[in-house]
Amino acid sequence: MKHLALIALLALAACGSKAPPPAAPPAAAAAPAPTTDCDDYEHQVDLCRADCPACADTTPGNACNACAEACADKLYCEQCQHPDHCLP
Repeated sequence: MKHLALIALLALAACGSKAPPPAAPPAAAAAPAPTTDCDDYEHQVDLCRADCPACADTTPGNACNACAEACADKLYCEQCQHPDHCLP
């Protein structure tokens, strides 16, 4: 459907029509990345909990901890340059 409307607008433009160009679709909002705390790993784990779906449960348990620690390890490896948190 969008393609037909775009083709019609392009055809009108090719014929010399003064129709305004189609508006660009709004960009999808990306989920914000957790704040990185390179000085306190435990705090980083706590910050990562907000991004872990397993932590949304009322009794999160080990799935929440595993997700938050994996997130913290990834950030400590990639952004904080702590090689002891990088997977081999």
